[in-house]
Amino acid sequence: MKEKSPRVRRIPAFLCKDFDIVTNRYLDNHSEKLRQEKRVNLLEATEKHMAKNGFDPLTGKFCDPKVEERVQRIDDAREVEIHLRGEARYPPSYKGRESTAYGILSHETYNPEMLRLYDTKEKERTGRFKNRYIVDHNFHAQDLKGDHIRELRQLNRVAPERYEEQRRRGYDIIDGRGYGPGAKETGSRPQKTR
Repeated sequence: MKEKSPRVRRIPAFLCKDFDIVTNRYLDNHSEKLRQEKRVNLLEATEKHMAKNGFDPLTGKFCDPKVEERVQRIDDAREVEIHLRGEARYPPSYKGRESTAYGILSHETYNPEMLRLYDTKEKERTGRFKNRYIVDHNFHAQDLKGDHIRELRQLNRVAPERYEEQRRRGYDIIDGRGYGPGAKETGSRPQKTR
């Protein structure tokens, strides 16, 4: 015959009494269990308090330091985002200004490579200005030369009436030869000017 052992009887934990209500003491390890009960009660009270009163309005901070640190990080991230969005709205000419590379009041250098680029651009611009002054000087010298040539031409200008008398006469008074294509004639006649 096979022997059958009965099932193990399980008693729920809340039915196990380890506390004597007459003596108001635990049956085993009274002091340890009392300390543990106080700790559990304190934790439950703290949880209830934090659920209702997480923020202290007098100090302006959260009661839990972890929550306070998290909120501080969120605020810092929002400030950085606001700053970056504001910088993104600047026009391109304002973004490339020289004062972004160093502090105007403190003279602290933020971006030395950008400052070197600005110095190089300044030297190039000065070089272009020098070239401009050289070109302007050359134009001025050409204008002066042109003015001198024009003045000389004005001084050397001959009135057309000067040759009118010889044309009417028909011969050159210096050598006595007439004007014409022949051998005994002068090759060209004074032209009639307008």
